[in-house]
Amino acid sequence: MRPRPVPTSTEPDLALARRCAKGDAGAREELFRRHAPLVYRLAYRLVRNATEAEDVLQEAFVEVLASIHGYRGEAPLRSWLCRIAVRRALRHRNRRTRSAQLELLSGGAEVAQDAVALLDSRAILRSINALLDQLTEDKRAIFMLHEVEGYSLPEAAALLGISVTAAKKRVWRARRDLERLARGDPALASYFERGGSSDV
Repeated sequence: MRPRPVPTSTEPDLALARRCAKGDAGAREELFRRHAPLVYRLAYRLVRNATEAEDVLQEAFVEVLASIHGYRGEAPLRSWLCRIAVRRALRHRNRRTRSAQLELLSGGAEVAQDAVALLDSRAILRSINALLDQLTEDKRAIFMLHEVEGYSLPEAAALLGISVTAAKKRVWRARRDLERLARGDPALASYFERGGSSDV
């Protein structure tokens, strides 16, 4: 069977959203069936954990269904879901990082010494994560997808529902902001000065 072409108009999404807003169980199942695989793959790429990816998937759909009545069709539902999934996944990553650090540091003197050594060896990574937290959501999302997770600019742009040109601008602005934020730390400043992909 030949695959059906993906519609370029958001009219089918708008019709489906209206049915979901009215409490149509069949429409909600269709929304989940149509978009869950993509949202799960995206969540897994970001959190690298199947259980957390499932949590992100569920949270994203709960958030969408809670506000589906406000959908006006300006962008595809897929893009809306992906943006929410990215935000949720980043929150999961941040919580997991903080939890792991607290667990290491609460394990007694010997474990704490090992933890300090481990954390010291990852000082740059921690600092980068702290800087990423200071970016706006749109810049952080595109930077994570393209620079960290390895999505191409067209792939990242499609997931976020933006043009490739807009994606390039956001990556450039994110890198510029990170360079500015890193000026007080020579190691970090050097890291971002060396960074930079040829396609931006």
